[in-house]
Amino acid sequence: MATQEQCSAAVSDVVERFNSHDAGPKRQRVPRRSVAVTVLDLDVTYKGDLIDGYIVDVRRSTTHRADLRLLCTSDDLLGLVAGEIPFVHAWSSGRIRIDASIVDLIKLRALV
Repeated sequence: MATQEQCSAAVSDVVERFNSHDAGPKRQRVPRRSVAVTVLDLDVTYKGDLIDGYIVDVRRSTTHRADLRLLCTSDDLLGLVAGEIPFVHAWSSGRIRIDASIVDLIKLRALV
C-alpha cells in the first residue's frame, strides 16, 4: 500500500501533465466541472476544479462528490501514473472505477 504522500505526488503529477498538454482551442469548450480522485484503501479524496480546460485548486477533501470521479487503490493510482498499468485494462477489469456522465468523458477525452 502506497502512502498519502506518494498519492498526493501522483495526483500532482497527473494534474501537471494534464494542464501542460497542448489541447489548443478545445480547452475553451470544456464546461466547468469538479473532479476528484478517491483512494479507497487510504480513505482520502483529492478534489479540484476543471475550469477553462485546466484542473485548478487541487486539495484534499472530506467530500467524495464530484462531477468526474476516479476511484482506485493507492497502488493502482501509482501504477497508472507511472504507466505500469494500462488505463483501459484497469478500468475494464474493475481495478478502477469512473463516475461521470458519458458526455463529460467524451469532452475530457478530446483534451488528451
